[in-house]
Amino acid sequence: MINFSNVSKQYGSGQKVLQGVTFSIERNQMAFITGPSGAGKTTLLKIITLQERPTRGRVFIDDQNISMLSGRKIAYYRRTIGVVHQDHKLLFDRNVSDNVALPLLVKHESTAKIRRNIHGALEMVGLQGKENAYPIDLSGGEQQRVGIARAIVTRPKVLIADEPTGNLDLQLGEDIMKIFQNLTSYGTTVLVATHEPRHNQGRNFLVLKLQNGHLRSGHFF
Repeated sequence: MINFSNVSKQYGSGQKVLQGVTFSIERNQMAFITGPSGAGKTTLLKIITLQERPTRGRVFIDDQNISMLSGRKIAYYRRTIGVVHQDHKLLFDRNVSDNVALPLLVKHESTAKIRRNIHGALEMVGLQGKENAYPIDLSGGEQQRVGIARAIVTRPKVLIADEPTGNLDLQLGEDIMKIFQNLTSYGTTVLVATHEPRHNQGRNFLVLKLQNGHLRSGHFF
């Protein structure tokens, strides 16, 4: 599902962010990218979303060479990916339903499908009954769940999350990871970037460790 082959990224300043990174994540698998700040985790995720292009190497998502995409094909490709941010990026002047509906509105889905998918996404993250609440009235953990619901409302093939539990306590972080794990049973491949692998323990997840742009290890934890 996600395949990196000898991927490197170097900026015009000469800074080498990724160097010869190769790994594979299977369909419906949950995996972690770990490493300290500056290791290249965020850049790797941006390559998957085509916010960045690799300097060298190839990236395949669902057997598609995304490095070859351009123009409108990029927009269509991005619709197959859900993204969870650490800071939620919610619209505070819109209620929960409106925030979750945004990706579906971009796709011009029918009103019936929007309602149905919103209901399913909120149920999956445990926010039933919060449809009309506004982000300001929610806890930090609930706001993060809204962000996850928005990311999964289109039922994406791939979900990526950049430090999704960085601002949450241990228990809330565990709850978020359980949501991610449950998504794999619905056909979603999940990749989580984190500098703290505390949530990997006790689970059979693939862990990819980045250090100074190099993939130092890839193993099941």
